[in-house]
Amino acid sequence: MDEVEIDRSFVADLCTDAGDRAIVASCIQLARAMGARSVAEGVEDVDQLRELVALGCDQAQGFHWAPGLPAPELATWVVSRDHP
Repeated sequence: MDEVEIDRSFVADLCTDAGDRAIVASCIQLARAMGARSVAEGVEDVDQLRELVALGCDQAQGFHWAPGLPAPELATWVVSRDHP
């Protein structure tokens, strides 16, 4: 096993729900103890991202960076985001 994925249902209220924060922190610690990466799913805003970074999460994905896109639209989106 290379990674532990943290479901978006826990990430959604990470900043406001102590129980969800405890679950996310435990998942990150579990991944670290097993020598695996922690990956948070469903990150939608900078507050969630900051909290995940503070907890030591290795990677994150979600609408904070980009919406889900059909494959043919991906190249156009990438080029539009490329800033020198």
